Amino acid sequence: MDLLTFTIFETAFVCICAAYLFGGLAKDRIAASYQHASLTDPLTGVANRRSFLQTGERLISRARLNRQPAALLMFDLDRFKSINDRYGHQTGDAVLTAFCRLATSQLRPSDLFARIGGEEFASLLPDTGRQEAQFLAERLRSAFEATSHRVGEHALSATVSVGVAISDDASSDVDELLKAADRALYRAKTSGRNCIAISPHRAEQRPTKQRAIAT
Repeated sequence: MDLLTFTIFETAFVCICAAYLFGGLAKDRIAASYQHASLTDPLTGVANRRSFLQTGERLISRARLNRQPAALLMFDLDRFKSINDRYGHQTGDAVLTAFCRLATSQLRPSDLFARIGGEEFASLLPDTGRQEAQFLAERLRSAFEATSHRVGEHALSATVSVGVAISDDASSDVDELLKAADRALYRAKTSGRNCIAISPHRAEQRPTKQRAIAT
């Protein structure tokens, strides 16, 4: 085999290998893109319910292993249907997105935040006890109440109710915490909305609203 033939053969071989390599990388990127899309809420860009359940279970397992408490906060935007009916779905979407921006700006990198359906959101806070969870829930509630949303020439205000569940029990899992937080959220909604209710596994607390809180 002369040098020219060898060079042509080697070049062709390298091109074929490169094509396979780049094809594999492109396939991996596409798969990763689909995976990301399947775990992300398309409107707000935060995690969706599926992602929350998957990641949340790992966080709870880690908390149990380290004997650390965890808190689950469930949020529901008050009278959201009336916002959609009066101002339109585009405004409603803007309010949902604004709440996500506010919530994620207040959370730690280790905290999990997701849209779990409609105007409902949840956050799982590892290594967080009752007092710290209550403080964060109240801070988010009061900050969202103070936020104005522009609708043309008008300013729209919205509020949120929060249910809080605390896990300091080795038998707790994400589903159990979600149910406890949902029961607390129901109590907050039926107690006048725009407040928080705490439902630790070991005790029930009355809904609270603290208009002034240190930051």
